[in-house]
Amino acid sequence: VPVTARNLVDEATSVGAAVVGGVGVGIFNDFTITQRLSSRTETHDPSSAVHAMYQDRYEQFLDAYRRLEPWFDTLA
Repeated sequence: VPVTARNLVDEATSVGAAVVGGVGVGIFNDFTITQRLSSRTETHDPSSAVHAMYQDRYEQFLDAYRRLEPWFDTLA
């Protein structure tokens, strides 16, 4: 799935919460206000080669996690 970056990054969570609250109390009619608060900067298309590499690394991570999981309880 292509991922689109936006110019509003650091404040995105706060703005999202403000918009939800604004819609909830009737300041905004709907969520289309968000289109005016942020603009698209770039789009990243997925790479099947990179996906395959990450999938392999994820399988390695899961293997390591499963092997270490019994040890986690000893840390408490």
